[in-house]
Amino acid sequence: ADCDCKGLAVVCFGTSDGQCSVLMQNKTRNRLSVAIRCTGTTLVCVSLPPRSLGTVAKLRLPDSSARQLRYASPPAPRCMPNLYNMPATFALRSVAHGTFLAAFGNNDSTSVYPSNTASPQLWETWRVVEFPSCPRIFALKSALGTFVGRDEDLTLMQVGSIFDSERLTIRFLEKGLVGFCADAGCLQFPDGGAIPRFCCAEAFGVRESFEIVPVG
Repeated sequence: ADCDCKGLAVVCFGTSDGQCSVLMQNKTRNRLSVAIRCTGTTLVCVSLPPRSLGTVAKLRLPDSSARQLRYASPPAPRCMPNLYNMPATFALRSVAHGTFLAAFGNNDSTSVYPSNTASPQLWETWRVVEFPSCPRIFALKSALGTFVGRDEDLTLMQVGSIFDSERLTIRFLEKGLVGFCADAGCLQFPDGGAIPRFCCAEAFGVRESFEIVPVG
């Protein structure tokens, strides 16, 4: 994929059925309008917030372009490692503050908050759910049956459907820690006990790093 903006990184993946997916990273402090074109044909236009990641999946290529694609022969079968081996249920403990990601369970609240509990219970219990037809793209599902979504101010909130939730990729860091990335940035526990949020961090610091604590 070619890109005329120095602050925009683009990777494109094609499939043998004439479709492609595009991963974009806006490295600038400005919102970018991106037009994805193939042989002069505009496939889609998207808007990328400052310092964010964005994906466009299952774009249909023009027939003339799809016929020109070349594909490498598949490698010999081998045992692939599980790149996202997570416990069935777990708690997420902030490296920076020692608090846990929790979904408030009273009065139909949509709150997600940092819990100071010493022992994770129902409200601090989560699991990852892979999005239908989106390999290695995940949602965080609470033990209450809700999902992690995003409010307009980038803070976390509970939503009722996986299709309204935030699409996450999991980054495995050093010392067994993990980080979560979304279109709006990295999952972060701010200082001062504020509501967890997504931020445009350039690297995973202690506020964007989490320990997986198996539960159950």
